[in-house]
Amino acid sequence: MIDSQTKAEFALNTELQTKVTDINLVFPNMPYTPSVTGEFIRVSHVPGQKRQATLGSTGRNRISGVLTLYVSYPVSNENIGTYKVNDTAGRLISYFSRGTKLTYDDVVVTCERAQRTGSFGDESRYTAVVEIPWYAYTAKDTVTG
Repeated sequence: MIDSQTKAEFALNTELQTKVTDINLVFPNMPYTPSVTGEFIRVSHVPGQKRQATLGSTGRNRISGVLTLYVSYPVSNENIGTYKVNDTAGRLISYFSRGTKLTYDDVVVTCERAQRTGSFGDESRYTAVVEIPWYAYTAKDTVTG
């Protein structure tokens, strides 16, 4: 049985894979060697706490987390990397705007917001960070694995 947190991550990943078809997505524990000239998005999920949301034998839990997307593009003399990263970050923010609801199985994920939280670069790449905090109300888990 898949637990609620994993189902929530599947909902977010499915939306990302559906919307982003022109850029390589790099998921955790998947080998990837970036091309010298190509853009990619590294995907990271940070789970939050599971909390009791309602009382009773049919009570519900509130689970949460943050989907973090690292948009990376090679630096160039024309500053194209900066523009490409900014454009892609803007697209991602529009896909996961506040109130967006995504479903996987019996879990409905609600995106709280999507925002760019920073950027950084080195001699070869420029990277922007987009964070999407989310939550879902789920049935009490009786089996976690």
